[in-house]
Amino acid sequence: SAWYEYAYVELAAVAGATSLTLEYGLSGAGVARSWSAKFAALCDSAFVDATYRTYGVPSKPARLGRSMDAYLDVVAALLQVACAVVVARGVSLSKRVVNVMTVLKVALV
Repeated sequence: SAWYEYAYVELAAVAGATSLTLEYGLSGAGVARSWSAKFAALCDSAFVDATYRTYGVPSKPARLGRSMDAYLDVVAALLQVACAVVVARGVSLSKRVVNVMTVLKVALV
């Protein structure tokens, strides 16, 4: 009977871990989308126009009654992949990335 209890505890742990992973992925996607919008503003919409051409949209989607949310945000997707690679590589790379970002932040302020 002890193994039943262990199995139920493990099932709860797996469900919790899955929920946390999905939560981190969704919140990270929101941050990546925000950074992508800032990057597009920095590029003076040249990147956004290239995205429209990539998807074959003849004009800006707002004119067609659609928003840019209907299309894959390439910069945001690349940011998500980069973050996943950093996490997968381990603590040493993560520490270096955090240190570099901190130095950049202090330098900009």
